[in-house]
Amino acid sequence: MCKNIEVSFYVPEEIAQGLEKNFYEITGGIIRNKHTGEIVYWLREGDQSVKNVEKIMIKLTSLGKATLALADFIYMNENFKDIKKKLVDNGLILDSENMSKIESGFLLSKEAELTEDYESLRVQMIRAMSLLEEGSNICRNIYEQQRKNDKQNKFTSYDSLRMVVLSQMGIIRSYAHLGEYNIAALRIQKLRKYLLDCALWYCNRCCHWDTEWNNWIYIWIYIAPLYIPGKIMYKFKNYTTVEWKIFEEITRSRKENILIKSTLGLYINKMQELNVDIPYEVQELIDHLNYIDGYSLEIEAYKQKPVIFKKICEEISNKGTMDGT
Repeated sequence: MCKNIEVSFYVPEEIAQGLEKNFYEITGGIIRNKHTGEIVYWLREGDQSVKNVEKIMIKLTSLGKATLALADFIYMNENFKDIKKKLVDNGLILDSENMSKIESGFLLSKEAELTEDYESLRVQMIRAMSLLEEGSNICRNIYEQQRKNDKQNKFTSYDSLRMVVLSQMGIIRSYAHLGEYNIAALRIQKLRKYLLDCALWYCNRCCHWDTEWNNWIYIWIYIAPLYIPGKIMYKFKNYTTVEWKIFEEITRSRKENILIKSTLGLYINKMQELNVDIPYEVQELIDHLNYIDGYSLEIEAYKQKPVIFKKICEEISNKGTMDGT
């Protein structure tokens, strides 16, 4: 079983004071102004490179880094190896040909990220993203088959889910490198929905003995979206640009995610009423949603910058901020 790890982050004294005075707030791995929404700092693990720093402790999940900017493909490649080993140790027989696709995707992405030539980066990142997409679908199928055999209080499928999340984060970061921030934002919302759905699945697996109340919650999930404002109009709207279509889909996905999160809250409240333990996996998925929110805010900030994503990441890695923040 994976457990949240408490990690030290060092922030400039003025940032720490802003947090203490409630001027700033932490969302995932970013710190932003509560009033303007502007990101003022990106948390960097163990960073003591600036003078007059203060330490804050944050629990990271096993599902990813604190920020999208610092979740580079070197980290993802190493994380892939770690998860793959755990899957094998748990007795899962992996198809070497299928696993090689996602492994090649991470290796190509890592090489692309290290190159200084942007055109080479783009070409290689597109090739890598295709492999990651195919690998993600394979891992998703493995996960969804494996979870059918999960026991009420033992979820052996969770490491497979971690592999799905990792591959999806690789795809999201690839889109950012290509400057396709709107698609990256949409993929983040899709990933958020998938994590919420998985949390509901695990809750349902825990409570399969009490079908009377959990069935109506599942019915609500599928009926309620019909009443989300704008969804019906979305189907008939004439789009003038691809960008506008993506924007509408992002908006719709956000509304659906709000609904599913609310439904998950109802589910958890009912479990607590019945004195059913909340599975660790569900709690970690919920905790990681906070980091997903941070990734979304990052993407919105990067869209405003005239420089490529690689340069943005280097700047954040060096200073914890971007020019103009």
